[in-house]
Amino acid sequence: MRLFVRRDSYETVYSCLVYVPRDRYNTEVRERIERIVRERFGGTHVETQVQISDSTLARVHLLVRTAQGARAIDDIVGIEAEIAAAASTWKTACSRH
Repeated sequence: MRLFVRRDSYETVYSCLVYVPRDRYNTEVRERIERIVRERFGGTHVETQVQISDSTLARVHLLVRTAQGARAIDDIVGIEAEIAAAASTWKTACSRH
């Protein structure tokens, strides 16, 4: 699981790419990821696009809209760890069987 983040030059949008093992990805995981990035980036709205292909990874692209000039977030590693935990919970693992 990996998270890549870029903030736009107007400081109103974070563009996040999250790569999740395809066998762990489902709607519940997507909703958890959306909640985490909305809360951690102080977002007002999240737009999501998901790409699932023959790859072993699902790609989730999130645009997190924030108030202009909102303080920058530096703890990307912490957010990535939180997303990884949300994608690997026991409940998620059980829902695949």
